[in-house]
Amino acid sequence: MVVAGAVIGEGETVEAVVAGRLEGHGAVLVLTDRSLLLVDDREWRPTTEIIAVNPPLEVQGWQDDRTASLTLVVDGRSLVLDQIPDRELAVEMAGRIRYRAGGTA
Repeated sequence: MVVAGAVIGEGETVEAVVAGRLEGHGAVLVLTDRSLLLVDDREWRPTTEIIAVNPPLEVQGWQDDRTASLTLVVDGRSLVLDQIPDRELAVEMAGRIRYRAGGTA
């Protein structure tokens, strides 16, 4: 995801990355020391969301025996990253986001 690399600010540190699909397109969710980035590989107009990791942010996770999904609730909108093949990484990402947003892991 070249777009994710371009959005990350100078000196910003990546703490965790999870890959899946956003509205049918390949996407990554990147947790940095400053924010949460959700970027997909949609041709011509990729989705790029920069999300503050603070108390209004909610994260919900689901998994089955093959994949996981994470739903971010931001400003009354739900952003769903699904078909995440690495379920353990998805659980870890949800815990990190909850902790940073002031919730419980």
